[in-house]
Amino acid sequence: MSPFYGYLPRRLAGTNLNYVIAKNSLYADPLVPYLPELIERKGLIYPVGDQEMSFITLEDSAEAMAKMAVSEKYLKSRRSYLLTQARSYTMPELGAVMTK
Repeated sequence: MSPFYGYLPRRLAGTNLNYVIAKNSLYADPLVPYLPELIERKGLIYPVGDQEMSFITLEDSAEAMAKMAVSEKYLKSRRSYLLTQARSYTMPELGAVMTK
C-alpha cells in the first residue's frame, strides 16, 4: 500500500491531470461476522490502547466514491479524501455499540 499512499499522490501532483483519490478508513462490515469470536475472546483485539479508531461501511464508501466519480467538483479537485464516519470509537465504545 505504500506506493499508493505515498508515491502515487506525489506523481499525480506533478502532472496536469485532474484526479481525486479516495482513501477508506477501516471497514466496519467484517466486525459483525467476527462478533462471536470477539465475544469468545472477551474483547476487541485491535492493539490501539486508548486511541480511537475510525470505521466506514462498504455501502457508505461505495456511495461516497460514486458521488466523487460523477462530480466535476471532486474529479478536478486534485486532492485526496479520507472516507470515514462522523466519529471515532475507543475499543470499549466500539464493544458497547457491537453488543447492542
